[in-house]
Amino acid sequence: MSATSKQLVHFNDTEGINIIIWGFGILKLAIHLFTLQGYGFHADELYYIELGKSFKWGFLDISPFVSWVAGVSEYLTGNSIISYRILPSLFSAATVIVTGHITRLLGGRSLAVVIACSAIICSPAFLATSYLLQPAVFDQFFWAMSTFSILAYSKRQKLIYLYLCAFALGLGMLNKFSILLLVGSVGCAWVLISAKLTHFKFKRVIGPFVLFLLIISPNILWQWNHGFPVFNYTLMVGKGAYRIEIWDYILQLLLFHGASVFAAGGLCWSMLLEKVAIMSKTFFIGSLYLFALLSLPIVIPFLPMNLCRGYIKGTVRLTGFSRPLRYEDGTTGKIPQFFADMTDWEMLNQKIKHAARYYPRSKRSSITILTDSYAVAGALKYYGENKVFHVISAHNSFLMDSPETLHMPTVLYLSKEAPSKMSNVASKVTVIDNLKTENSHLNGIYIYRLTSPSARFKKKYLKDRLSFYPGTASKGMSKRNSYKFQILLQWFWSIKLTEF
Repeated sequence: MSATSKQLVHFNDTEGINIIIWGFGILKLAIHLFTLQGYGFHADELYYIELGKSFKWGFLDISPFVSWVAGVSEYLTGNSIISYRILPSLFSAATVIVTGHITRLLGGRSLAVVIACSAIICSPAFLATSYLLQPAVFDQFFWAMSTFSILAYSKRQKLIYLYLCAFALGLGMLNKFSILLLVGSVGCAWVLISAKLTHFKFKRVIGPFVLFLLIISPNILWQWNHGFPVFNYTLMVGKGAYRIEIWDYILQLLLFHGASVFAAGGLCWSMLLEKVAIMSKTFFIGSLYLFALLSLPIVIPFLPMNLCRGYIKGTVRLTGFSRPLRYEDGTTGKIPQFFADMTDWEMLNQKIKHAARYYPRSKRSSITILTDSYAVAGALKYYGENKVFHVISAHNSFLMDSPETLHMPTVLYLSKEAPSKMSNVASKVTVIDNLKTENSHLNGIYIYRLTSPSARFKKKYLKDRLSFYPGTASKGMSKRNSYKFQILLQWFWSIKLTEF
């Protein structure tokens, strides 16, 4: 075969694989575009949407990227459920495309690409998170893009890939700091197995590193100016109920950031299946889609609620696998928790409107609602009438826009605290309603009307603020800097492998 003929065959092969990769990306996007509405907004989505109302370089408990996506989505397409979920769906489709290209860089051909892209599309973990306005879907993309860039540079030695990697890592840092684990892992692997490390041209890294610093520096400066709240939040999570064993954490990393794992797996399976009959290959790939099809009603809320309950009940009865029905508090529901946490937000708003009737008409324009839940606060800000209800919280990033002291004569208080524990919080405590629902954020919430909140309750409000954000008490530059170093030292000495 002549050189020209070989080039033509290579071109046709490359073009064919690119068509396959983009075809899988379109398939991934189509799956979610037809199921975007779901049962409503997820609790976390409502929180990010409200944070995205104004541009900020940082928040107390999250990195800012997801709030920027929320703001851009509202500006471009409006504020409906579908509007906020289009960009996450596009990112998830892009992750599939990048996975296909990673497979090619590893040496995979058409079969390897088909298996790798099919595996990531059919993964229940990816299906469940690939359309929601949450950091997870963007995290998956930035991990995949960083991996692609590193592999591409290793193979082709083109500087553009280092800049692409710096860009992906920078935005990944602005989405979730956990991407630093990828940086550390790649660095360790390079030191351990690369014989060419001594010949690496470190001057080539300077430009990409400067780009990386430019991208993350505004957030780092924001963190510094506010006393590094990210470390305090990490300490709170580590000391609280969300303790994760190291092996569970590693498993989650593989499940939710496994584009490179799927790519490598696709390559391995293609080698195993290379010499088997076409029917065997078809059966293997078809089994992936059959599994995804059977899992779909459990991970994407597209069935009517009654059908969903029936399907999940039948699945549990046949398989005995009930983990999707296990809630964070240890209870068991009839639908997965992240389905339940999409329901009844409008009902909450109606309950608050009903509670407002306890106020004279002349005072309804100044109603203050206090809640301990970021999800409840986000829902009331989104569905509620902000011009009428003033929603405040001493928790999460909403505390930045809440008053430092509780000076209101009357407050609507939403809490899961039982009435028996509310006797000393105000001169008069009225129980207006008690919510019963499958939504874990709403179930068990009492709606109280507190008349003349007591000094004890005001002190609790202040204590909650200080617990979540100690920096709010720092006055003056010297005290603020002292607090910064104190929280950094506390975070450093508290790091344990069993706490993330």
